[in-house]
Amino acid sequence: MVLGILHSVIYGYLIWNLTYGHQLKLNLPKGIFFHSGAVGGDDCLYTFGGSTYNAQGSVDRLNVLYKVNFFVPPLVELAWNVFHESFKYIPRLKMVELGVPIYLVHRV
Repeated sequence: MVLGILHSVIYGYLIWNLTYGHQLKLNLPKGIFFHSGAVGGDDCLYTFGGSTYNAQGSVDRLNVLYKVNFFVPPLVELAWNVFHESFKYIPRLKMVELGVPIYLVHRV
């Protein structure tokens, strides 16, 4: 499958039968072009970099990473993402004491 973004819609092109597959509507903060993209093992689409037009009409290069979930992740994954982002520097032992499941602690 080849993925492309056009006018805030992700298009999936099925190479093996040369047809368009799924479409997913996005709300990106700004239109980007000439960016790189990849689908990760976590069923997320990652796009990096690219170019965009600024208010004066000239082109600006971007150094940003966007992540789009194809599916709603399980609640434990959502909670872990918020916890880990908020408390990045808590030692592993403290996480265990707080009741964080050990399989999540091992991700750090």
